Amino acid sequence: MWFLLACTAPAPDSGPPPVECPETTPPEQLPPPTTVLLVSIDTVNRAFLGTYGDWDVTPRLNALFAEGTLLDHAVASRGLSGPAIASLLTGAYPRTHGVRENADSEDSEGIVDGVATLGERFAAAGYHTFGYSANQCYLLDDEMETLCTWSDPTLSQVEGDDTLTEGLIAALQGLPADEPTFAWLHYMEPHHDYVAHEPWFSSFHPEAYEGPWRDDMDAAIADYNDGKLAFTAADRAYVEAVYASQVAAVDDRIGQVLDALEAMGRLDDTVVAFAIDHGEALGRRGTYFFHGCSPYTEVLDVRFALWAPGRIPPQVIDSYVPSVDFAPTIAELSGLAWDGPAEGRSLLADLRTCTEPRRTAHFERGTETAGTIEDGWAYIFTPEGGFSACEGYSDASPYPNAVSELYDLRLDPLEMVNRAEHEPKRTEDMRQVTCDWVKDGVWANGTSNSLITSCW
Repeated sequence: MWFLLACTAPAPDSGPPPVECPETTPPEQLPPPTTVLLVSIDTVNRAFLGTYGDWDVTPRLNALFAEGTLLDHAVASRGLSGPAIASLLTGAYPRTHGVRENADSEDSEGIVDGVATLGERFAAAGYHTFGYSANQCYLLDDEMETLCTWSDPTLSQVEGDDTLTEGLIAALQGLPADEPTFAWLHYMEPHHDYVAHEPWFSSFHPEAYEGPWRDDMDAAIADYNDGKLAFTAADRAYVEAVYASQVAAVDDRIGQVLDALEAMGRLDDTVVAFAIDHGEALGRRGTYFFHGCSPYTEVLDVRFALWAPGRIPPQVIDSYVPSVDFAPTIAELSGLAWDGPAEGRSLLADLRTCTEPRRTAHFERGTETAGTIEDGWAYIFTPEGGFSACEGYSDASPYPNAVSELYDLRLDPLEMVNRAEHEPKRTEDMRQVTCDWVKDGVWANGTSNSLITSCW
């Protein structure tokens, strides 16, 4: 049954919580959960999740957020699925787990030897493990029972996600109710291509739309970026309703899985972990619509959640935490000791006491850009500056990056005003923190890398 108590997490250094934090039993005094479900979604703009943004289209996730722990500002390791998902599964940054780009087949080289995934950790603890994914399926573990829809050309994105939902429910129904089970379920929607999903779209956009963004949205996006097409309020309302309908469809699928777990008698002893691999720009900061080229919080600032009645109290964590902390937290919450990469650490001690973690988050854009988010400030270092090559954006990149960029996320969450020249001391300090992180990574072997040569 849903856990209904609530506590409010305090701001850092603000004293005791304004509402008493419910006590929970230490994980070492509890039996491990029978079921651990990690659900991740590809490419979700944070404004379309929960009741915190511009759209309220996710009733099942809203309940999960309200009755669980919401990590309201998780920082993706990169705005690209392969590296970001690998960080979710390993608690390591791309420089350590070795996945620096997306790959096109299950035969692709994946996570480096010696860096274990959550699936491998739960399998070693005696769990029956499943991996059902619509993207980057080379990250699935050999020990898992797997289903991959990513490389099946006969399935649309919608059909693939429906296949994953139905397949996982059927697989779980075939197990004894008390068999320890870990399942990772990764959905592709609402990833581009943007396609209206009924019945949600009609309720979000009941009025008729005959604009140029309806028939060929890819062409419209390209023309808009090249300055050949306007993007009016009516256009945006249509485009975002399409996107919101895809988010709502995934929310419905998650609800189907949770309902099935409840019908099986598993839900009361389930840890549910929810994550987004990275966000989607959607032309909200500039003209860029996608994700892989962006080093900004429009893509990196995502929402994670944990639902574990009796194990951690409901709360909202407002501080920025790195995505590499999620795997250690899931492991410890489920009674597994963490002996993985030291880049990530479990947040469980903070969450059990409703305390805001004080963490430094790092991110990269390949070997071109590195950055740090700390104490509400974001620093981005692109030594070569200039334009970044972006898929779908030929010579007119939407991101003519400066060498150093500094943003106050509390006052400027869209990162519109570069404060680097106005905050020279903070800029230099955060550049040093970023460079120390860069020099400590495996990319240090490539002396031609502009990040390395600049940081040395």
